[in-house]
Amino acid sequence: MAQTKEQRILEFVKQNATEGDPQSVLDHIDKYCSQKEWAMNVGDEKGLILDNVLKEANPTTALEMGTYCGYSAIRIARLLKPGGRLLTMEMEPKNAAVAKEMIKFAGVQDKVFIMVYELWKE
Repeated sequence: MAQTKEQRILEFVKQNATEGDPQSVLDHIDKYCSQKEWAMNVGDEKGLILDNVLKEANPTTALEMGTYCGYSAIRIARLLKPGGRLLTMEMEPKNAAVAKEMIKFAGVQDKVFIMVYELWKE
């Protein structure tokens, strides 16, 4: 079975980034998305805006709607103060699984709780 784009991003990160280093993981996601395949992550430019907002607000708790591969969750978690928590929600179980691995590889899993949810059922 062929890998999804999200799984390919995860594999690239695991092969090239430094485990336990959130910035290295973010840099390698950005590299993959700029050089290989576009993905709907925040990216480095918008990521800097997010970083500045987080530094200014200095929250203890944050909520993210839409995890995708875990890029912004890692960006947020790395800036949370000690004891800070991020609740991130994802509709697609396959993306949540990739995000969980990505977040663990980045070393911020203790700050992040991923919740998989359905908006509606038919």
